[in-house]
Amino acid sequence: MNLPERISPVALARAISTTMSDPAKPITIDEVKNHKGDNWIAIGGSVYDVKAFKNSHPGGKSILEKHSGTDATAAFDKVGHPQEAKIAMAKFKIGVLAKAA
Repeated sequence: MNLPERISPVALARAISTTMSDPAKPITIDEVKNHKGDNWIAIGGSVYDVKAFKNSHPGGKSILEKHSGTDATAAFDKVGHPQEAKIAMAKFKIGVLAKAA
């Protein structure tokens, strides 16, 4: 992927999302719950596997462990994460949260 030296956050997010293997894989909330020990978290309609990130999370690994297996959108939004954090999350995205039947 060839990117210019300076790139807007939106353009970077688009570039990252087009290189992910299967970012649209639907994952149910029950699957997220079943992977609590694997540190799967749903945020904003996407599902992330944050196991590899938890030890370097600026807020500490305990907060990720606390919200693992849940839809943590409200908690994530309450903290007010910077745009850089939202862009960096793309590499941990494993799918999208399936709509409830």
